[in-house]
Amino acid sequence: MSGANLFAGVDPGGVFRSSDQGRTWTAVNSGLTGSDRFIVALAASGADLFAATSLRNVYRSTDQGESWTSVSSGLPLATFRSLTVSSSNLFLGTVSGVYRSTDRGQNWRQVALGLGNRDVSAFAVSDNNLYAGTRGAGAFVSANQGDSWTEINSGLTNRTILSLVVSGANLFAGTSGGGVFRSTDQGQNWTAVNSGLTNLTVGSLAVNGANLIAGTSGGGVFQSTDNGNTWTAINTGLTNQRVISLIASGANIFAGTFGGGVFVSGPSGVGAVASVSAASFSGAELAAESIAAAFGQGLATTTEAAASVPLPTTLAGASVRVRDSAGTERMAPLFFASPTQINYQIPPGVAPGAASVSVVIGGTVVAAGAAPITMVAPGLFAANADGQGVAAALVFRRKADGSESFEPVAQFNQSQNRFVTAPIDLEPDTDQASLILFGTGIRFRSALSAVTCNIGGSNAPVFFAGAQSGFVGLDQVNVSLPRSLAGRGEVDVVLMADGKTANTVRIAIK
Repeated sequence: MSGANLFAGVDPGGVFRSSDQGRTWTAVNSGLTGSDRFIVALAASGADLFAATSLRNVYRSTDQGESWTSVSSGLPLATFRSLTVSSSNLFLGTVSGVYRSTDRGQNWRQVALGLGNRDVSAFAVSDNNLYAGTRGAGAFVSANQGDSWTEINSGLTNRTILSLVVSGANLFAGTSGGGVFRSTDQGQNWTAVNSGLTNLTVGSLAVNGANLIAGTSGGGVFQSTDNGNTWTAINTGLTNQRVISLIASGANIFAGTFGGGVFVSGPSGVGAVASVSAASFSGAELAAESIAAAFGQGLATTTEAAASVPLPTTLAGASVRVRDSAGTERMAPLFFASPTQINYQIPPGVAPGAASVSVVIGGTVVAAGAAPITMVAPGLFAANADGQGVAAALVFRRKADGSESFEPVAQFNQSQNRFVTAPIDLEPDTDQASLILFGTGIRFRSALSAVTCNIGGSNAPVFFAGAQSGFVGLDQVNVSLPRSLAGRGEVDVVLMADGKTANTVRIAIK
């Protein structure tokens, strides 16, 4: 899922895109040569989409699949297996280990300490932990973005892992011929959970709200509503039951099959809506009281923006209802509504846990989807409203004479038709300069000390992180700019809150 689009990698058909939750598909293969249209894995990071091919190439698209460019420098001549994004890093699993890119795929290097050249077929990400599943050597975890790995195989009697997924506090592994294993302690111990599933090969796992979905090789799709304790087949209409990949998007489940194409399952007459952070446009969770963006089709009758506060609960004929894990349903305050996107606030008081989001027009639910709620899920706004690139931020400057001013960190470039960095001057050394970042999903951090900021590899002290009182759902983080950054040019800003990493944005230092 990337924005309002769904992508499917097909072997050997290349990449297909759907903008209507799988009802229709279009091939988007410009730049992918015929021999490189054997797609083994897809991953999305902000506005970037990545595709790994069976012929040892990785491609990147910055325009929702319209065109593709090879980004394979440093990769081995080995079969590729899997792709994932963790923090601002891209990871590729191959038959000879894991490779990491810290620059959007431009360069790659192997991260093998503790993992070696093992065959890595699956990834999962949970907060700061990156999990890798291997063929024959079981599971491994890295708590430092792949720099080192630790084996986690206690109780894992089948060590050929084909799929991994995180669901709440649980980690699940799908195996070859051994069904599904569950860990409740971040992989330290495992238990087989196969009642109703038997010992099928589980090549794909997905989370759909509070439900766990398993795709099997020959047995079709199974669903568990009790964290894997029991499983039930859900195969009506699935004429090809060799399921290779699964994804849950809003109220729909998509199954990619071997030779049979893509199948979609969803509630009859109700479209799907996918909610993400309105700052980062990514993330598996939404924070209480944060600003969310919902994507789908037919979400409103026209386009309308809120004109006053308190925010309305109906715009352009549409309302959003959020039902939390305690079963309480609340109307969401709306910022903006259009037929394909609604920006709303997670209503105050929503309980953490698995929630559902419904879009209602004229008393009828027209779209529905899942929204896992947590207390903290940091996202930073970007000047180009795409979750990446130059930050939507200000510099606060206090001079030696006591005078104060605010300065932009972005400027509009007419030729590029987008915002670019405006260099920050840290001179003279008698000035005190602070960076003011704007985001969402931060206000309920456990403590100020639990919020950290790294700018260009240097620690930048955080002296405020909380709600910005002038705008509903908006949070603010104030950071001291170290003088050691002078002359660095463009640098990454990496914010963490309660151990969770926000999307990476950029500033420039003169």
